[in-house]
Amino acid sequence: LPEEAEDIQLWRGSRRFTPDIEVKQRYVELPELEFGSILAIGSGLGTGKTQGLIEGVIAKFAETHGILGLSYRNSLLLQFQAKVKESFPIEVGKEGFHGSNKKKNFHHLQNDLKDSADDALIMDPQSKILLCADSLIHFYPSSFDGKIVFIDEIENFIEQLLRGNTAISNYRERVKDLFREIVSRAALVILLDGHLSDRSCDYLSKLAPEKKVIKFGNSYQGNRGKVNFYQGVLTDNGYSQDNHSNFIEHLTLNTNCIAIASDSQQKLEALEKIKQAQGFKTFRLDSQNSNSTIGKEFLRNPAKFIKKHGIQVLLYSPSADSGLSVDLPNYFTDLYLLGLGVTTVNTMLQMPGRVRDSSLTIHAFVNSRGLGMESVGKSLTPNEWEKKCKELYHQCSRATLGGLDSSVALMNAADSLKEISSDIHFEHESKLIALERIERKSLRRLVLEGMKESGYEIYLVSPLADCSSEAKEELKKAQAKVREERSQAIFDSPEIESKEIPHIERNSERTLEEKDSVAKRKLLNRIPGIEEKCTTQTTEVHISSERSKEISLARDEAENAKAREIIKASPELAVHNLELSQGLHLSPSTTWDFTINKKACCGRPENAAQSLGVYEVEGWVAVVNIQEKDPNGNIATKEMEIRLNEYQVREISVIGNEAETKKTCELVGERLAQMEKGLKSSEDLNSTPSTTTDFSIIKKAPCGRPESAAESSGGLDLQVEIKKPLFDPQLIERVRYQDPGYIRGIELQWLFDHPGVALEIQRHWWHRKLNQFTDPSKDEVQKKISLANFQSIHLRVQALHKLNLSWFLQPGQTWNDKSPEVREIYEKGGDRQIELALGISRGRKSPCQYVGKLLEMMRIPTKSKRLSIDGERIREYSVSAEFWESSEREAIYECVGAKLSQKIEDALDWEILAERLENAPEQPEAPLIEEEVLLEPPVEQEAIIPAPANQWEIDPPMIFHENNARLKPWMTDDLKACLTRLDSCQNERDLALLSLDFQFGILCQAISLQSDTSRHKALSRWHDSILKYSF
Repeated sequence: LPEEAEDIQLWRGSRRFTPDIEVKQRYVELPELEFGSILAIGSGLGTGKTQGLIEGVIAKFAETHGILGLSYRNSLLLQFQAKVKESFPIEVGKEGFHGSNKKKNFHHLQNDLKDSADDALIMDPQSKILLCADSLIHFYPSSFDGKIVFIDEIENFIEQLLRGNTAISNYRERVKDLFREIVSRAALVILLDGHLSDRSCDYLSKLAPEKKVIKFGNSYQGNRGKVNFYQGVLTDNGYSQDNHSNFIEHLTLNTNCIAIASDSQQKLEALEKIKQAQGFKTFRLDSQNSNSTIGKEFLRNPAKFIKKHGIQVLLYSPSADSGLSVDLPNYFTDLYLLGLGVTTVNTMLQMPGRVRDSSLTIHAFVNSRGLGMESVGKSLTPNEWEKKCKELYHQCSRATLGGLDSSVALMNAADSLKEISSDIHFEHESKLIALERIERKSLRRLVLEGMKESGYEIYLVSPLADCSSEAKEELKKAQAKVREERSQAIFDSPEIESKEIPHIERNSERTLEEKDSVAKRKLLNRIPGIEEKCTTQTTEVHISSERSKEISLARDEAENAKAREIIKASPELAVHNLELSQGLHLSPSTTWDFTINKKACCGRPENAAQSLGVYEVEGWVAVVNIQEKDPNGNIATKEMEIRLNEYQVREISVIGNEAETKKTCELVGERLAQMEKGLKSSEDLNSTPSTTTDFSIIKKAPCGRPESAAESSGGLDLQVEIKKPLFDPQLIERVRYQDPGYIRGIELQWLFDHPGVALEIQRHWWHRKLNQFTDPSKDEVQKKISLANFQSIHLRVQALHKLNLSWFLQPGQTWNDKSPEVREIYEKGGDRQIELALGISRGRKSPCQYVGKLLEMMRIPTKSKRLSIDGERIREYSVSAEFWESSEREAIYECVGAKLSQKIEDALDWEILAERLENAPEQPEAPLIEEEVLLEPPVEQEAIIPAPANQWEIDPPMIFHENNARLKPWMTDDLKACLTRLDSCQNERDLALLSLDFQFGILCQAISLQSDTSRHKALSRWHDSILKYSF
């Protein structure tokens, strides 16, 4: 299609790299370095970029320059750190050699410097530090002066910088500005990537226009290997392009040593379980274990680890493959690449190259489209995306601020905020988003093209017949087991408070249990109060005839025990015992006992006791056999009748009922556990179920018999009302694995029902952002917002109401493609303002499909049935009964409603904003738009700025203020003293005298904390001069 052809051309253009210097080298050798420039090195996987960096930069300049190494994965940085140590070992005891190599030693910021006394290394001009984008927040601009900076995997690093969902999202604008500072201030910037593009080089050039960009390209590809590229299967219903069952079957039947790479964590874990069940020794490296002890051991030397532990199946995911290099020729016979659309093209192309062996056969299956394609819609160029974001922002400001006092001034301020946020970063992020949307629309095609470009020998595997149902069922069960285990682990993880989350997330060595605790707390924060909510349902439980006999037996045993207790205390036996003690018949040492031979209601047949109930009888007559045994062992038996009154009988019956109920509940609990696990018998359970499910038995009856016939040879049927907490592993599994958008959809439901709250939430967002924007104490970086992902919750709710979606939510409502309401909503859905607000377009959807998509946004399920109207077959739709009857949905609806209502509890003082704007320079009046404009920048958090390296948990540091550096609680006494005396330094001589009284690191840190730019530059210049003179 023309549109697809345009997309492909745009994608190809975005990946273009036009080197100034081009070589073809098996192992890349860095060109002569030109300080004051940006050196961009494009060289494929396995061409020795890391070794070239060590030999061409570390070996030559570690003695004279500080070096900062950046990347987007800690695993990559840790491997680089290990390689440097291996290349330059520090041998304690050999003078000179020890000192020289020590300067080449790199510190990983999160692992080596955090919470340590070495925070001065951050300020040290000679320091060698490795870090991810998140950790730039711990630096000040002067820390970058004169240093060599290399950025490995620059394409992914930029993606993380601008769009990453890690801790960086809490202070992204500050980190983006620090990245601009590092590119501008560094003596030399080196970029490395196997898929380097002109696009990224241009981005850095715009950040530091004074620097020359030198593009160095290595075109060597070598023999990358053979790829069998799977294209789906043929099923009974035709060609299924995204069915990977044959690919999975080939993988599971392979008995050789193999490697498996996938972008799906769930699939990877399921495949590991299958291979383990087949008896293979496996090792999986992913985000769950990459920072564990065994994960780090593997990353230090993967080949050695694999041989040492006899690994037969290696599995790895994108979160762990960056920097992974398995150099083990002829060990693995096959590598399987399974791409299900979680990641995009570059990551997919890198994954198979991590096993450095061109002799192995690569088997690849990649979904035709990426995940989230339904929300992508029509492809947009980067310029079109920028325009869309700005237009949505503009409409939201008018729709939200238009009805307020001083609305014109507020809207003008909103326009000014948009202008300062439309910077180089916004422009580049728009390019990334536009290209990602293209990749998700044509994922398989573009991965295939990328593999051809990279030098792989491609063989297309024609669609084959669908594999056996056994293979598919095995994978399905393994995946279900993985989801169940992970959900249970999150549920069982220790409780933490929300304030602990940032600390745990910043810790690169956090354990899997800590990650689970964070996931649990975040989920509970999204639906506060869910722990107190319970769900109730009624179900039928059948107890087999064999197991139901246990109930009767338990009752009989309990009743007999109570009867014996009562009878033993009866007057008749008391007299008998007295006679024994007085030796009237036997010696005092005679022992005795009794058994109940039979019992009957007074004047009634014996078998009437149970059936008529204890309240209808006058009592029991028990016939007791007394056995007496003398010291010689002689036994005498005596029969005695003992009468029990109706109160004693009632007491026995109560005990019997309790025993019967207890045993019944025990069997019901066991059966419920079996039903939950899909098992047929108790033998299938691994252990006796310790269920905490709260249930009550409403009704019980034997199979096919009246309720009053208690025991039956056919077993027992019970109607059970189950009451259990709503927050359980099943809920976690649903919202985390089965439908990650479930809670967000219910939030939209609630806001649709409460549009006034949606408007107030949006106004609170604007108030917070404009208040920050007009605050004179804030610098420009603190004022900016992220435009590239701007959304408006108010506009979205307003759009849904304009479409009259509430008509479809009326109980009993039905519709089809010819319904007037459906045709109307379909026509309105083509309006640009509606598309802009909802973020989805009609595309090629039918009218009913479009309505279904709108309802799906709010997670409202629909059902359909075929009808014949006037001889024409049509499909009729309605809201599923599940929506109206779900107690789970109702409980979550209440929880999110309470949370959303809390967001607008604080009163907004627009007068302060208006006063600030009155005193601001006059701006042209903002134009009002006549159309009725129509939801959220997800409400952004305030910037969280951690403190310098040794004070992460105490107090955030100041950001560069209008006034000079102020003292903070986290500062040491020496630093406070140095800052105080630094204020009196008027020239180089004053600073030289001051340097005699304080350690080098303390003075560097004090200078970096100067917020006045001119003051900071003067002090830095004097300090540099002092250092040169001292040297």
